[in-house]
Amino acid sequence: MAGKDEVGYNWDDLNRTAKNLEKSIDNRFALLGHRFHELRRSQSASGGDVLQEQSQLGELEVEMRRLDRIIEMMGELLDQLSGSKASGSNASHLLNRHREIYQEYRKDMAKLKVWSDHQSCTPTHL
Repeated sequence: MAGKDEVGYNWDDLNRTAKNLEKSIDNRFALLGHRFHELRRSQSASGGDVLQEQSQLGELEVEMRRLDRIIEMMGELLDQLSGSKASGSNASHLLNRHREIYQEYRKDMAKLKVWSDHQSCTPTHL
C-alpha cells in the first residue's frame, strides 16, 4: 500500500510516522511516570518541579495531537482506497491497532493530569 493519494501522503509514510510518534510518546510517558513517581515519593516537589512536569505534559499533548491527526489521515486514505487491493485487512488491522494505542495513551494522559493537577494545588507547591 505504497501509493499516494491526491493530497500527497501515502500509507507507508503515515504508518512510519505513527510508529515513530508512538515510540516517542512511549518514552515520554516512561520518563514522566518515573519523574512523577519520584516526586510523589519525595513529597518535596517545588513549584519549579511542577511547572517543568506540566511543560512536559504539554509537549506530550502536542505529540498526541499529531498522532491523532496521522491516524485520521490513515483512516481517510484507507477509505479512499477501499475496494482496491491496497486496502487489505492488514491495513485495517494496523489502523485499528494505532487507534487502540492512542486510546491507551489518552487514558494514561488523564491519569498523569489528575496527579499533576493535584500536585499543583497542594499548599507545598504554590
